[in-house]
Parts: sequence; C-alpha cells; structure tokens
Amino acid sequence: MKSLALIIILSFFLPLLNLNAESPYIIFSVLKKSDIDTAMMNELPTPYPREGSFQLGDLPTRKGKYKVYKFLSIHKGEVSYSTKPIDIHELLVLKVDKKGIVQDAYHYTLEWQDSPGIRLYRSTTKNLKLKSGMKLDEFRFKNSDGEPLKIEGYLDNVFIGNKLF
Repeated sequence: MKSLALIIILSFFLPLLNLNAESPYIIFSVLKKSDIDTAMMNELPTPYPREGSFQLGDLPTRKGKYKVYKFLSIHKGEVSYSTKPIDIHELLVLKVDKKGIVQDAYHYTLEWQDSPGIRLYRSTTKNLKLKSGMKLDEFRFKNSDGEPLKIEGYLDNVFIGNKLF
C-alpha cells in the first residue's frame, strides 16, 4: 500500500520538477554600433590550457556597425571542486546586422574551473534570423576541438520591459 501511495505521489510531482528544463537566456546588455572583438578572441591559445585557470570576465566588444546582444542564463550544475551543485552563469553574445541576421555568436561559461580551463564555443550556423524563443541548438555551437555545446536553452527577447526582436 505504501508503495502504491509513493508511486502516485511521485507520478504527480516528478513532472513538475522538470529536471531537464531548458534555461532561459535573458538579455542584460544591448550595444548599438558595436562588434565582437574577434581579434582578441582569436589570440586565445588553443587548445585552451587544460590545467590552466584562465578565465574571461566578459567577451570583449569594440566599435562597429552591428548590434551586440548579451544574454545570461543561470542554472545549477555539477563541478569537480564542489560536492553540491553550484550556480553556473552562461554568457551568450550575438552580433546581429540591421536585418536581424546573426553574423557571429559565442557561448561562454563564466566561472568554469574544470578541464578544459575555458569553455568557449562559437556558432557554426550561417544566415540565422534572430527571433524570440530561439533554441541554443539552432546556433550549432562548437568549441576549438569541434565538440558541440551540450546545454539546452532558449532566448528571451525582453529587455527593460520591451520586446526587442
């Protein structure tokens, strides 16, 4: 009887937990007449130091003719240096032209300290139109070793109470 009650309770509550839920990526910065500083990004040594503690605080931008959107997603994750899941901050930076086409995109885990020493991915998709609710997998992010990004998420298009795209 107790087993049946437990099964009924779990069947009701487990779907509510949604342990594999996609994380929303929320806009926290919009830079007009900007560009991603790819020259600086290309100067990073690859493959990234496996045992190094090199970290970027942000992905650099410079003046340019594009609009650069910066998104942040926070989720719980497992790391080697903690016995408990910690908050992991994922940064997504998009360079978008006047027609709303994503010209370049990077994904970076801000406080990653496991091997490899840096988790930087670049989009391999071309002619992708920016739209609300886009899934991260549409960008087909890959790191310097050609490995795909294994994070699920979607873009939120609201910034300071306004829908931007």
